[in-house]
Amino acid sequence: MTQSKIIFKIKGYENFTVREGWLQKGIRAVQSDPFVFAEHAGADALGVGINMAKSIRYWLKAFQLTTELPRKGMMLTDFGNLLFQKDPYMELPATLWLLHSMLVRNRELATSWYLFFNCMQANQMEQEEAEEALLYEMGRYTQGQVFSSKTVKDDCSAILHMYVGGKEREYGSKDEERSPFVDLGLMELEGKRIACNAPSVEILPVLAVYDVLLRQAEGTNHLLLDQAMEGINSPGKLFFMNRVMLYDYLLTMQNRQLLTINRTAGLDMIYFPTVVTKKMEQIFLQMIYDR
Repeated sequence: MTQSKIIFKIKGYENFTVREGWLQKGIRAVQSDPFVFAEHAGADALGVGINMAKSIRYWLKAFQLTTELPRKGMMLTDFGNLLFQKDPYMELPATLWLLHSMLVRNRELATSWYLFFNCMQANQMEQEEAEEALLYEMGRYTQGQVFSSKTVKDDCSAILHMYVGGKEREYGSKDEERSPFVDLGLMELEGKRIACNAPSVEILPVLAVYDVLLRQAEGTNHLLLDQAMEGINSPGKLFFMNRVMLYDYLLTMQNRQLLTINRTAGLDMIYFPTVVTKKMEQIFLQMIYDR
């Protein structure tokens, strides 16, 4: 039986990591004109250079805000439309976290981000160590397909730019180049080493963590606690949460009757009120913004 080819994408952003205001601007432009990127790559409509416009187009898809259809142009996804209606300026606390989780789960369009958060093991590393680790994970993931080592290293720099920032780094030193994802506090520079940190409980909303759990459990009504901590696209992986922090969040969710924690056959289990479906995920996402 022939194994299906792994779909992956590296460096689709034209050397521009996402900047303050880009996603908001892109959503408004697509809502106004599905073919906004057809003429001069959208540069005139967005008021940026052609390469920046191409970058915005890529980031809209990578964050799962838009999709493109033949002869219909670019359209907002359910998530993109929800933000356009409920939080067009992306000011609500949950929005940045939801965007982060949408991006790093997107293994086909943001492969390096997916691998960095899901597969990298070290909590502290220098940039060269991070680059080598990402190269290793990319090689494993692509199963022998050809890719450029330099391009993967560029992706690693882009990830650090997005989440570390800071004037000490050679990238991202200008205010207009600042990434909003620095504010999540998931990474920081300690000397020459990049530290991956669990976020502060004051800024990570419970419902953003619950959204990740729902998507991880899709198709069933339960998860192992170990899956929520160590599984692919789990809160433990996407938010760098330790076990104590995750359990505290789960207890809060249990108190809100969003789930039940139980011990079954010697295993700590998380049970949801019903089998998780895509429709249920979308209804919950809507509820976050209707609160």
